[in-house]
Amino acid sequence: MSDGSTSQDNINAFNRAYGLYWLELVQLKVDTAYVELYRDRLTTWLSGFAIGRAIVSVGALGSWFAGLGHPEVWGGIIVISQVAEAVVNALPLSARQKNLSAFALALESILIDALMEWEDIYAGELAAREITRRRHALMRLRHETEAKHLPTGLPFEKKFLMLAERTAASYFGNMKPRLEP
Repeated sequence: MSDGSTSQDNINAFNRAYGLYWLELVQLKVDTAYVELYRDRLTTWLSGFAIGRAIVSVGALGSWFAGLGHPEVWGGIIVISQVAEAVVNALPLSARQKNLSAFALALESILIDALMEWEDIYAGELAAREITRRRHALMRLRHETEAKHLPTGLPFEKKFLMLAERTAASYFGNMKPRLEP
């Protein structure tokens, strides 16, 4: 084998590792944006539910005490709001929202570290084998973080995926990857 083909093999290996790391980095940004969108929607829903429950409960209680007509209706509304509060606390939505918040923060942290590694990769300071190792470590860390915070996974939301992909494209728009060591 000649030095020319070995050199070309090294360039091909570098380009492959480089490209795969880049794709993993972009996917990590998409995942981070997706989780943040999902968390924000769930937070909005939980907040709206809590506010609505509080308004109905206080309004019903005030009407009941004031003796406005139909105390049995207002009493029933109070009971329903108390049951709704117990149900929302029993549902995994609050726990899921907390787990999503922790997961989003963990993904952001992983992304920050991966972006730092990317600078070394982009500068050509790492060989193909080392880039592959770091990509593998990045994939494993993302997987372990998801297993820790969201063991049951997240439902697929096409709208969120499209928005997350746009967010990642915008974020990485100025970072054009080069492909030579």
